[in-house]
Amino acid sequence: MAEKSFEGCGGLTLTDEIKVTIAAQACMLLLNRKEYELLRRKTAKGRKSVMDVYGATNPAEFFAVATETFFEKPVQLRKEHPELYEELYGFYRVNPVEWE
Repeated sequence: MAEKSFEGCGGLTLTDEIKVTIAAQACMLLLNRKEYELLRRKTAKGRKSVMDVYGATNPAEFFAVATETFFEKPVQLRKEHPELYEELYGFYRVNPVEWE
């Protein structure tokens, strides 16, 4: 983190805690790189996935689509992508499977 520059908006002073939180959230995109690549390969081959094919567009869209799937199809996501489900569960600190 020492190599990165952080700047607060509107006079906000960024503490180390805020910087670590920002960095951790950015890492969520990288942690699931293998799931993103898997979705890209499935999409290229015309194969279906529990996640919308739009998630194969880029890593940011993948995160958005994975989040949407986590909340809308939690049982399917947990079955087909258990590691991704667990990471999103830890990130959001909710278990939407319990809502079904």
